Amino acid sequence: MGSLGFQWTWERFNVPHVVSCERFFRVTPESAGGGSGRGDSGGSRGRFAARGGRFQRKDGRSGAPAHGGPVSFESGRPLGGCDLLLASISYELDFPHLVRMLAAGGAEPLRSRRSPDEPALVIGGPLTRANPLPLAAIADVVVVGDGEPAVAALVAHIQGGGMTDAHSVVDALRGVPGAWIPSESPVPPPSFEAEAGVLPVVSAVATPHSAFPDLHLVEISRGCPKSCTFCLGRRPDPVGLPESGSTLPIDPGGPTPADASATIVRRPSSIRSPFLRFAPTESILSALPSDGKGAGIIGAALSYHPGLAVILESLASRGLKAGLSSLRADRMTSELAALLKATGGEVLTVAADGISERVRSELRKDVTEADLVKSAELARDAGIHALKIYAMVGLPGETEDDVLEFAGLLNRLNTQLPVIASLSVFVPKKGTPLEHAPFGPVDRVSDRLQMLRRHCSGGIRINRVSAREAMLQWLYDHASVEDGERMVLSALAGQDDLRVFRGQ
Repeated sequence: MGSLGFQWTWERFNVPHVVSCERFFRVTPESAGGGSGRGDSGGSRGRFAARGGRFQRKDGRSGAPAHGGPVSFESGRPLGGCDLLLASISYELDFPHLVRMLAAGGAEPLRSRRSPDEPALVIGGPLTRANPLPLAAIADVVVVGDGEPAVAALVAHIQGGGMTDAHSVVDALRGVPGAWIPSESPVPPPSFEAEAGVLPVVSAVATPHSAFPDLHLVEISRGCPKSCTFCLGRRPDPVGLPESGSTLPIDPGGPTPADASATIVRRPSSIRSPFLRFAPTESILSALPSDGKGAGIIGAALSYHPGLAVILESLASRGLKAGLSSLRADRMTSELAALLKATGGEVLTVAADGISERVRSELRKDVTEADLVKSAELARDAGIHALKIYAMVGLPGETEDDVLEFAGLLNRLNTQLPVIASLSVFVPKKGTPLEHAPFGPVDRVSDRLQMLRRHCSGGIRINRVSAREAMLQWLYDHASVEDGERMVLSALAGQDDLRVFRGQ
């Protein structure tokens, strides 16, 4: 429930006397707390609309879920009793969870087995930017990129009395920016990027199940002016400019996608017009909560917003907290550090991404060791208690010397204030200059993660990260539509995630 896009869509689909949009969550034992089996979790999420309070499907079947199947958060409605199914997916390894969740709720996951007269399944979310192809195996429509036009078109269709079976929903979304209809086209459209006019986006509720617990979320920007070669949200290079990192050696020790020798079908690059979009500062100030604990400020490039200091000053003047995603180390100032502290900030979060100066330069990260050290010093002087630093291990050309350099940097930063190292394993993403880079291999990446831990001082907190899970992400990100169908069948057969993604 901490997803702002999830909340925004849920709010718009709740049309009084027309649509009741109810939420379903994949509940884990941890999120359920041993309770009733209903609640919010960080796993797969669904927004399932059911019109007029009806529990009966159009085909006359009850749609009752299998024993222990998911029911809605609002009313306990079975998933199979809804007229329209909407799902949000943000993480590759949630794909089999979504498949199993649909099946447990009495909905047929595989699109090829459903009748066009059955309720439509529309899928969106951040994962559509990484690789929408496997989703074609289950979705009647995949919304690639920002979903504002698709949501508006679908709400208008329903308010106008339109039906919600797959055939009718496909007709309603045909031609809408970002809407991919797999039954009609094998190639997804460009990832749609909405204009700045949709901002700011404000959460419908404040929830403890969020990166910013109990804070209202306010999205103030989209896109990024930088061209980091690993990032899906990067600024596109000017036409005719070769992208650095596009020619890479193939690692014979790493795994190979099943379709590595097949013809590569490229979908068009993302539509970004413009690539960096800001909400006006005045609109953001109007959207900030007047009560509660404060606001979580959301955006990929917060450091570039010209009104960031004014926004934080407004929150501080009212005694409200601010939660911010990571800030660029090369844009940190003493004023910004003081404002973070004044709005309750106890941890400054920055990103190194590459683990050495050389690797960062090759990634076009444009952040130096000096920038990171200066950020730590500014945070310490402002009274902030810790520094959190994001970094990736397993990048192309990385060596053990790079690992040792990063360990030395973390030890140096830890003399300024306590350090939290948030590590991840590099996963080559489609649509980036590094999409054809080799992955891993797993053993090498795991060895380097252990090496880093051994050379860091005891006071540094380092998260646990799985090279194996990153490999599964990579397999999904390079999967085809056919791979998606195979993964659905494997998930339904009860195979574990390794077998689902590797096709064993």
